[in-house]
Amino acid sequence: MNDTVWNKLQSIDPRVLYVVLLVIIAAPMLFPGMTLPIVPGQQSKDAFATIQKLGAQKPAKLVLLDGVWSASTRGESAWQTQAIMLQLMRLRIPFAIMSADPQNPQLMENLADALARKNNYVYGRDYINFGYQVAYTQTLKGIVRDIKGTLKTDWTGKPLAGFAIMANVNSIKHARFVAGFGHTDLPHSAHLCAHSGHGPGRLSVQRLGSDCGHCDRCQRRGRL
Repeated sequence: MNDTVWNKLQSIDPRVLYVVLLVIIAAPMLFPGMTLPIVPGQQSKDAFATIQKLGAQKPAKLVLLDGVWSASTRGESAWQTQAIMLQLMRLRIPFAIMSADPQNPQLMENLADALARKNNYVYGRDYINFGYQVAYTQTLKGIVRDIKGTLKTDWTGKPLAGFAIMANVNSIKHARFVAGFGHTDLPHSAHLCAHSGHGPGRLSVQRLGSDCGHCDRCQRRGRL
């Protein structure tokens, strides 16, 4: 009566299980051509389509990449960030990096720098790094009114006014959209959306292609 499937599985010799595990781990190394199909989910498709649509709008406007991840979450967040950066570069859309985590500016800069060398992107002309912002909520309020006056310099301490990419960018309202990377729910970007008043509002990696859902204005505006 108690001879169920689960009981039978528990009775398997552990040595057999370890051999099976070893074979599973070793198989991809011994046969590099053996791969599993990659099937993009609907959220990934929506994210890609949204950025493609925005990329077709001319002239290209600045995109703000809001980073809230660190080395401990690089495994999942770095690939998301890299995918969006690469798509922006291929569409020749300028972007800026801004971080709410002290480790994030360098991590995102490493990604951008590696991709920039392969896609003819130049720092200060095609992309820029605003660095880590300590008082993040106050910073978000400030860049709605005056982005250069609020941030003043890039992450290396050079004045923003001296960079070509910032020539026609006076507030975050001049940005095409904001993409947030990190936590499932990003209060920083949501706060920015509620105070910026610019069309696309906040777009997170998880919800690119839809409204931010965090403020009444975006809920009334509906989908992009």
